[in-house]
Amino acid sequence: MITPEDANKALSSWLATPAMSQESATQLITRAFLEQQVRPDIAVHRIERYDGTVDYEAWRRNRINIFQRWRKLETTEHHEKFSALIPAVLEAIRIHAPELHKQVTAGHSIEYLLTQFLKKPQWQMRYSLVRLFRILNGSVMKPYKQYRRYEAVTASSIRDMTSDHLL
Repeated sequence: MITPEDANKALSSWLATPAMSQESATQLITRAFLEQQVRPDIAVHRIERYDGTVDYEAWRRNRINIFQRWRKLETTEHHEKFSALIPAVLEAIRIHAPELHKQVTAGHSIEYLLTQFLKKPQWQMRYSLVRLFRILNGSVMKPYKQYRRYEAVTASSIRDMTSDHLL
């Protein structure tokens, strides 16, 4: 399940791409929202009229609602409205930025990370493996080595204590 915070980050990443602006994103999100079979009752207005003309006032209201109000997630109402908009946001991202959509929807899965890893050139894979090994060596192996050292010291001191009593 994608939280409103995750969708907000995805929307920020999408807006950071050079070809995307708030106006374009508003248009795409509105279109995706209006194409949904079941739509929640939130204030998203039709931008394109049936005769093909554009309702700029509705476009402006949608942009303000999406980006200046709901996306801030300051109140429970903002959370509810932005949560209702998440499927439309993800659909618009899926159509216009498929890699970002994959990262958002499956970014934390092992399968996704492995496919991204395998897409890298061989030298980048080696670099990533060495870096990962160094990270693991510091975070996993170091405490293990300290434990083994502690275990060895404890075992030798116990042996010393028992050998004194036997004499």
